[in-house]
Amino acid sequence: MESRKIVIADEDEAYLSPLLQKLLEMTGAGTELEIITDRSYREAYFETSRKMELLILSKRDGMIDFTRHKIGSVVLLTEDAQDVGVEEGKIFRICRYSRLQEILNVIAACLPGQETRQDDGRQSFLLVTSACGGCGKTTTALSLALALSRMGKRTLYVDAEWAQDFDVYLKNAKRLSPREAVGLFGQRKDGTAGISAAVARYEEMDYLAPSALSLASYGATPGIFTQLLDEIIRSGAYEYIVVDTDAAMDPYKMELMEKSGSVIYVMPPGKEAVIRLERFLANLNMSLGKCMFVCNGGQEEKRVLWTSLGDPIRFTSVLPTLEGDGAGIVRKLADEAQLRSLAYMVL
Repeated sequence: MESRKIVIADEDEAYLSPLLQKLLEMTGAGTELEIITDRSYREAYFETSRKMELLILSKRDGMIDFTRHKIGSVVLLTEDAQDVGVEEGKIFRICRYSRLQEILNVIAACLPGQETRQDDGRQSFLLVTSACGGCGKTTTALSLALALSRMGKRTLYVDAEWAQDFDVYLKNAKRLSPREAVGLFGQRKDGTAGISAAVARYEEMDYLAPSALSLASYGATPGIFTQLLDEIIRSGAYEYIVVDTDAAMDPYKMELMEKSGSVIYVMPPGKEAVIRLERFLANLNMSLGKCMFVCNGGQEEKRVLWTSLGDPIRFTSVLPTLEGDGAGIVRKLADEAQLRSLAYMVL
């Protein structure tokens, strides 16, 4: 039987990685997959008449003349969540930052005999961490939570540090009263009633309101966030929980990392940051498979980092340096293509 040919033309290799993995799982044997990430090669490739069953094309990288080719269907990956729909029965537009399963279902609809799948709606716990102070970790975590919320996902941000001051990044900040803080952190009872009361819903995403003092002041014990997160997960109230942690590598932090679906490590450029990353990696007791590495303020073209530990580290995302106050930066960053691409990768 003749294999069906699928061509994907998108210059963002990091974006393509999770899509390709799932696409190969979905289509299986009998599919010829061709990937084009170089613009010059793409232009030369489409100068010649081509035949394929499906073309998946990034709209932001430029359009091609479809009439010159024999293409069964086209999936256009757009930047705008409103730029969706079907043209002439064969060109399907979907936002590139949609949930991965939604994109796969559009692709499946273009392939005769390919079944679509229901989105499992699973809950994902994402842990954001760093070994470098002042690297933009909290900004990244809040922006990620905001981007996921803007994608229509029920998202909760949790600051798992003992001294919490992330409210400087919020427009409508709420802090826990001493009584609420004691009830949440100091005198835990199994159940989510206290958690529900402590969740603030004044921003575009929900967040567990910060305490005015260190959690130790309220009688919190080590492991408190493991307990809190277990209760939040059991409640099923959120699809995504973004957990912002400190640099400590204690047993409780390691336990949170083990429980997480993805660990997102944020670092600035520079030699000192590389040394701290190496120490972080040396202490890991889990596979790097679920780790994503983000460089805040680095150069886009420098996505591969060589360390003294052997295998290179590839940055999932390189975020831009932005100007402005805390609340403004979080919203600006959530709108940046690099951050939205990161959010897409955890969907």
